[in-house]
Amino acid sequence: MKRKNLFYLTIIGALALTSCGGDKGDVVETKEEATPTGDVTEGDITLTAAEMEEASMLYFDRCAGCHGSSRMGATGPHLLPDAPEGNNAPGTKILGAAGLKAFIENGTPGGMPEWKGILTDDEIEVMTRFLQVTPPVIPPFG
Repeated sequence: MKRKNLFYLTIIGALALTSCGGDKGDVVETKEEATPTGDVTEGDITLTAAEMEEASMLYFDRCAGCHGSSRMGATGPHLLPDAPEGNNAPGTKILGAAGLKAFIENGTPGGMPEWKGILTDDEIEVMTRFLQVTPPVIPPFG
């Protein structure tokens, strides 16, 4: 139990220390495949078109205010699969599903709220996968 708590504290500490960085470096290109059905597969992570839409709506409703609509970071750190060059915050792939789940459920001392009890377990699970794939393209204004 102590090792598990130490792991979570280390991850939370690392994100808390980097949460004010907000470096807006270039987005790292990753290979993303879209199937004819609209499903997204990136590495070993797959989201159906419906899951991608659900997660996008959840992200823009609950997360974009702090992490930016393109997941490049704002008052909170970036939430990209791979860290942009020059940004010391880890990419979400490094955290993996378990690390992302811990952050989503428990929040951080740096200001991220706890979402456990607000989001369902299924919503949290789909968000852990959504945050590990390339963000969807943001439609232009106007």
